[in-house]
Amino acid sequence: MRGGWVDAARRWVPRSVRHAVQRVVPMTGVKVRYAARNNSLASITGSDENPFGAEVVVGIIRNAMQYHQHYVRACLEMGVPFRVLDLGGPDWIEQIERSGCGVFLVWPDAHLPSWNAMIKDRVEVMERDLGLDVFPTAAEIWLYEDKRRMAY
Repeated sequence: MRGGWVDAARRWVPRSVRHAVQRVVPMTGVKVRYAARNNSLASITGSDENPFGAEVVVGIIRNAMQYHQHYVRACLEMGVPFRVLDLGGPDWIEQIERSGCGVFLVWPDAHLPSWNAMIKDRVEVMERDLGLDVFPTAAEIWLYEDKRRMAY
């Protein structure tokens, strides 16, 4: 059984009941593990394939909810060399510097506010202090999924 009890619950428990339970019981850890388990590209950390002679290696910033898989899939399909990097570790700056990447792609995470805040801060450091090209930029991420800031 691929998803186990989570898939069974999604199939048999009415959506309104699931949402009511999620308002009381923290399910973030379950959701993160479920997303990782169901991501067929989760184990791929990079590719050196470069059939078209791309001039840069793309750095893909890992997303806890596995949304970075869309960038991974695109790079694999287009034959662009890439590395998946984790900004969550204590050695994240060394990891970025060692990667040899010329541009970095980030998928902001609206599901985990603490993770998103950390990513926003670290992307800003990457741009401002390390002089790296990041898409979307820190200014664009600052606005992403933030209702208070979107009102400005």
